[in-house]
Amino acid sequence: MKKLLALLLLSPVAFSQEPKLKTFDFALTCKVTDQVLIETTDGKAKRYSAYKDDLKTADTFKITFKLGAVKEYYKLDIKAEALSVRSQISSDETTYSGVGNGVSYDVFPYDITLTEDYISLRGILGELVLKRYYKNDWDLMTSEGSSTGISRTLVANCMGLPKEFDEILELMAEIEGDKWFDDRINRD
Repeated sequence: MKKLLALLLLSPVAFSQEPKLKTFDFALTCKVTDQVLIETTDGKAKRYSAYKDDLKTADTFKITFKLGAVKEYYKLDIKAEALSVRSQISSDETTYSGVGNGVSYDVFPYDITLTEDYISLRGILGELVLKRYYKNDWDLMTSEGSSTGISRTLVANCMGLPKEFDEILELMAEIEGDKWFDDRINRD
């Protein structure tokens, strides 16, 4: 009887497991290939090649990806600090719609579209678009406007996106279930 009582008391402890936190933390390195700044003052346009003490052609910068996920919840944060672009989403507060092999989220002040070949981030200060052109290499274009009358468009080559990006997409698709659109799946 004592053995049965001990077994009954210990079994919940032995078989209970805390949900495992899954994390991803990596960066994509990009090299500025060109940029243009346009300012308008007194009805006349002026062009510049860079902001003072900021990114110039051939400079590199990083885009960081951080994801934490437990069971059916995740939070993803994507930042390009050098470009003042940041977007974040979490599974419990998103409004989304399916797009080819991915999903689009629209949660003020962030708008994110993620697919296996396309990433679009719109935040408070700017917009960034990445398009895959070969395996793990991506073209980047970003634009930012300013209330001061200056606008910048910057393009960069981003090479070697870690495989963890694909793992993030797989994890998010698993958590989102039918909300994640994958045009490779026949849902009929």
